[in-house]
Amino acid sequence: MRFLWIVTIICTLVTMGLVMIILSQSQVFIMMNNDSDRLPNAMKALDGRMSNLIPFKEQFERRLDQGKKDWQNLEAAIAAMGPGMDKMKENIDICKEEQKTKAEELEAVQNEYTQMKETLKPQSDAWKQEIENLKAQLVAISPICAHVKKNSTLPLNLCGKTGNLPGEDGKGKQPN
Repeated sequence: MRFLWIVTIICTLVTMGLVMIILSQSQVFIMMNNDSDRLPNAMKALDGRMSNLIPFKEQFERRLDQGKKDWQNLEAAIAAMGPGMDKMKENIDICKEEQKTKAEELEAVQNEYTQMKETLKPQSDAWKQEIENLKAQLVAISPICAHVKKNSTLPLNLCGKTGNLPGEDGKGKQPN
């Protein structure tokens, strides 16, 4: 009887396992049906995205081709500019050398100018002082006018009609 019990238990367990498998298969079929219902909607969404991406892809490919053509044109232009650039570099070097020599010449001339200015400054100051003294003498009435006769008009005109002659105000020398 023990054997019978063991076989019964085993059959019951196998039956329960089969029932579980059948139930899980039905759940899988239900999920597959739900997914198959969603699949056309997902396909439509993907088709919409793809239809938007196709013009973008075509535009990208056109731009890529244009970029490659531009790159080739630039390479050709750079190759054509090569000899001209070498000449320009040589001209720049020559100009820099000339600029250095001109700067040295200018510095020498400026040094000479500064030295001449320093040597001539004392003489210039002396001449300026002399000019100021002569201007003061021109403005002042000459002491000789004190000896001029008062009734002669020409010497009075030369000595100045306005203002007192030296000797008239009592401070200068009286004519003898």
